[in-house]
Amino acid sequence: MKFSFQSYKFLFLRLFVSTLYHFLMLATIIQNLKITIFFLLLKNYLSVYDL
Repeated sequence: MKFSFQSYKFLFLRLFVSTLYHFLMLATIIQNLKITIFFLLLKNYLSVYDL
């Protein structure tokens, strides 16, 4: 009984860590996309005003 409880706890911990890791990866990707889009818009804005 104790062994199965420990293994379930380990599986839950692994699942939690994996979910957290993927969530952080997704958040980082979204943040990078936002920054990239912002810089592209800024570049277009500046190039329009340069011409």
